Amino acid sequence: MRIRDLTIDDAEDLLRFELTNRAWFEQHIAPRPDSFFNLVAVQDHIRGYLNARELKQFHACVITDEQGMIVGRANLREIQRDWRDANALPEALIEAKSQAGA
Repeated sequence: MRIRDLTIDDAEDLLRFELTNRAWFEQHIAPRPDSFFNLVAVQDHIRGYLNARELKQFHACVITDEQGMIVGRANLREIQRDWRDANALPEALIEAKSQAGA
């Protein structure tokens, strides 16, 4: 698994990830509106996250598997320069990975 920056190029894969795991997410966090689940809305969502990164509010990332498929998201906050003290947890992981202990 790898964690990397979220980019606008992730829109299609992120939409697929969100749709595939929608039911699981909705058991744990407030549901997204139906209007979120299309490519244009996800691109707008990503642009907002990229803007938040520029403003240093948080750092939006995706977690990918060995094949490069998105398996999770993470919004890193309060990033410390000394990474040994950093405290950041993934915002969301897909059910299969979390149940597998990943």
